[in-house]
Amino acid sequence: MRGRVSRRRLLLGALPLALLACNPSDLTSKPVAQIALPRQVTLLVPVPDQPSADRLAVRTRDYQNQNPNTKINLRPVPGMPRGPFDADKWVDLLYNLASAATFDAVVGWDVWAPGMIDRGILRPLDPYLADIGRPLERYFMNSSVQAFRRWGRVWMLPWQAQPVMLFYNRRLFDDAGIASPTLLWTWQDVEIFGGMLTKGTDKGKTWGYDVGSGPEVLVFENGGRLVDDPVEPTKPTLDEPANVEALAWVEGLVRRLKISPGVADFRQFEGRMGAFAGGQIAMRLDRMGVRAGAYVGSPGVWGFPWAAVAPPGRLLRATTANFQSWGVLVSSTQVDDAWGIIRHLCTQLPGEAKIDGVPAFLTLQNSPDLIRLLPEGSEPYLRALDEAVPTPPIPAANAITQQLSIALFRTASGQASPAEALRGAQQEALKAWNAQPTPVPASSGPPGP
Repeated sequence: MRGRVSRRRLLLGALPLALLACNPSDLTSKPVAQIALPRQVTLLVPVPDQPSADRLAVRTRDYQNQNPNTKINLRPVPGMPRGPFDADKWVDLLYNLASAATFDAVVGWDVWAPGMIDRGILRPLDPYLADIGRPLERYFMNSSVQAFRRWGRVWMLPWQAQPVMLFYNRRLFDDAGIASPTLLWTWQDVEIFGGMLTKGTDKGKTWGYDVGSGPEVLVFENGGRLVDDPVEPTKPTLDEPANVEALAWVEGLVRRLKISPGVADFRQFEGRMGAFAGGQIAMRLDRMGVRAGAYVGSPGVWGFPWAAVAPPGRLLRATTANFQSWGVLVSSTQVDDAWGIIRHLCTQLPGEAKIDGVPAFLTLQNSPDLIRLLPEGSEPYLRALDEAVPTPPIPAANAITQQLSIALFRTASGQASPAEALRGAQQEALKAWNAQPTPVPASSGPPGP
């Protein structure tokens, strides 16, 4: 009895007949299929330290696991931002790299975006927005979209947000028998309770209140403005009376009421943040990361129970926020893959992700991931973002906010009166306003469709 013919022997026997049916020249003249190497996409991102870069790497690996044919080359620039950050230097760096075809996607903040766009560094994203599946304003917070629109086009995709909040030390409030700040607080409450929380002398003194980054919040809450029109501005307005009043209020906290530290008390920028982290400041108006109490420049995780609330208002309830975003560089040769990566980063939150700010997209507002990653509660941040005044969509936006911070410093240190400091700030803001952007080198090619 003959054995059964295996499938393998049957195929081997048929192989010579198949070869005879072929033209031998076809085997050498036609293309041979090859396994393609992964496409490499390079991301350029400023980070304060290596742990921050590692957290971002977790999210990029999540994309790579889903897209094995794409290799992500994460290029962090350490030390940026830390303390007072000069966004113009970052834009200059991107400008110098714009003619090189080695970088594909980049991170930017809302105050950087107009300068990056006007200098031709970014590629418009409109051809890809249909991938989102809905209008941007239905996916992202409206204030996070405005700064990245220019000339009727979208240039960056919002990622994270850091609203200016009133962070406070619960332990100091409990020790003084004072109830926690609420949404009903006004500037007068800051004066009253800040005075009760201010104790001690010299190096052991505890201060009731401090103003960190985001002093423009004080301007908006006093009914002031930074530019003459929020949608189509034509000039800065730093020296208007409402703005002078806002800085005069801070001057009174420092020099008259003595519930806020002056320049001589903490000479370094990080010294003031360190004083809050060390329990020497009860309340701080600032734009800080919310990851378990650690923030950029902090010497460590806060060692006390803390919370945050939307800033106290005077005439208006208002705050501001930094919106971090991703864009595709004009020099990219992997535009489709670069878009796929930034869409993933901006519209998904892997369970293992660790973030420094509040996601700028609406679909996570009711997600348990957001609540878990904001252990002190997400509601205060989301409420603040609803009241955030968008950054003016102009290249001079960063210079205007910097000049306002300089004016506040000059006022608090006694170098100038609020009116004098803001007159000087207005003059410098006008210079930045009238400055012409430097175009990208012609070798980088056009911005694309």
